[in-house]
Amino acid sequence: MNNILFENGRLMPDDLLHDLYVSDGMFRAILPAGSRPPDATHPEQTIDLAGARVYPGFRDAHCHLLSTAETELALDASGIRSIDQLIAAGKDAISERGLYAKRLNDTLLSEQTMPSRLDLDRISDTLPVIAVRVCGHLASVNSVVLDSIPALKQRYPDGIIAENDLDMLPSLRSMYGSDDMKQAISRVIRRMLSHGLTAISSNDFGRFATADDELAVQAVLADYPGFTYRSQYSVPLPFDPNTLLQLAAKSGAKPAVKLFRDGSLGGRTAWLRAPYSDAPDTVGQDTLDDETHEAVLTIANRLSLQVM
Repeated sequence: MNNILFENGRLMPDDLLHDLYVSDGMFRAILPAGSRPPDATHPEQTIDLAGARVYPGFRDAHCHLLSTAETELALDASGIRSIDQLIAAGKDAISERGLYAKRLNDTLLSEQTMPSRLDLDRISDTLPVIAVRVCGHLASVNSVVLDSIPALKQRYPDGIIAENDLDMLPSLRSMYGSDDMKQAISRVIRRMLSHGLTAISSNDFGRFATADDELAVQAVLADYPGFTYRSQYSVPLPFDPNTLLQLAAKSGAKPAVKLFRDGSLGGRTAWLRAPYSDAPDTVGQDTLDDETHEAVLTIANRLSLQVM
């Protein structure tokens, strides 16, 4: 069926009644209710939406395109229910490059804790092993990773890394080639589109991804002209004002700037006024000092950059 007329739909965001004319799978006209484009005098099918709201496509205002693509390449630990099960799955999944596990939820483990470096050493004591908590604010690493980063070894002898210090870990993308990542990004975009998600704001760049990663995303986006992508820039620490100057100089739409002031409730790093009831020795982490916070806001305001 080539020609369809949708009548009496409340088209968002105006929330006013419109008729929509579709021909050969494309929207050809959007008109006030009761109107007819000349070639829609005899549509093959007319559907009365009876005032139902019509959205041109869903938008995800906060997602992580690269991180989601990484999950395509990593060991999916969302179904893991014990540290022993993680070790067994890790031994099966590890490659000559090492192992990255994502979406691990310690609250679902029988031990109710993140694995230690000694646990992950049971997967490999010669290759890097990293297991990232589902929130992305905690990660466990084995001795190979810890020994390669002296600053982390001194601060986290158990191998459970938190918040800003996660930036020192090798990225999953460093374990794979650019072609692998591009294919994973493409699969994620196709899945988003299949669910009607046609626009996203992705919080990946700055702290979590490089300029090369951004180029990889842009290369894939060229194959999906109907998919709207907006980048949110996470300010890396220590803060360099030049990063915002470079953002402001970019052509096209300016990305929004994101600041992390604390962490996650599940990881017990969200900053609270009082200690956690199940972790009374901590109130979480204040991950950004006031001076840096004010400096970012001042410069972003001068450059007309959104901050969240």
